[in-house]
Amino acid sequence: MRAAGYPAVYKHGNCYFKISKKVFGHVWSEVEVDGKWYPIDISSSRNGFGVINSWELRNLQSTTCEITF
Repeated sequence: MRAAGYPAVYKHGNCYFKISKKVFGHVWSEVEVDGKWYPIDISSSRNGFGVINSWELRNLQSTTCEITF
C-alpha cells in the first residue's frame, strides 16, 4: 500500500479466532484511504477490505509505522 502512496501500518494484537474459539497473537495491516483507516487481513477468505470476520481483537499489543527487514 505504501508503494502505491497510501499510509499503512503494521498491527500486532491478541485476537479471538471464531472458528477455533481460541486467542492467539496475530498481525495484520491497516491502510488510510480518504482520511479513514481500514483493517486489511488476508489470512482468511472470510475477511475483506475493512471487514474482519474471522477474528475479534482482544488486546492491541503494538502499531508499527516502519518495518525493517
